[in-house]
Formats: sequence, C-alpha cells, structure tokens
Amino acid sequence: MSGPRREKVSDLVRDEVARLIHSELHDVRIGFITVTGVSMGGDLKHARVFVSMLQEGTARDEAMDARGAARGVIRRRIGQTLRLRYTPEI
Repeated sequence: MSGPRREKVSDLVRDEVARLIHSELHDVRIGFITVTGVSMGGDLKHARVFVSMLQEGTARDEAMDARGAARGVIRRRIGQTLRLRYTPEI
C-alpha cells in the first residue's frame, strides 16, 4: 500500500511517538531526542522510527538502549490512542 493513507498513518505515528517520548517517558537516559520521521511498511503493520539526538558516544548508546526498552510502552500507547486496526511494530 502506498499513497495518502500510508503517509497519513506515518504522520500520526510520528506525532504520537514524539509526544510520548517528550511527555510520558521518564527515563533520564533518553535525554533530548527529536523524531524526524516514520517509515511505514506496505501493510501498515511495521513502522521504522527515525530519530535525531544531541548525545555522543556512550551517552548516545545508552539513549538508544533506553528508547529500545520503551518500545513496548510506545506501541501500547499508540494502539490506545490512534485506534488503528493493527498496531504497528516499532
């Protein structure tokens, strides 16, 4: 699937992930992360989230680990908020 539906869903997921990272995740390792984009799979069941961060070195690795650990929480909240048929794997 391509076109306006995939773009609309990816924009919704990007906005929701950004909101969740900034307001609901309270892990100090995350620091300052900006969600730059989301690429949705053709069936809208997979989402690849692209981020930008200011940390470097080991702090960057720790921030990526913390973000990876929060993947389940982010996915659950996306499912509750966006009400899609399938909640995409992050």
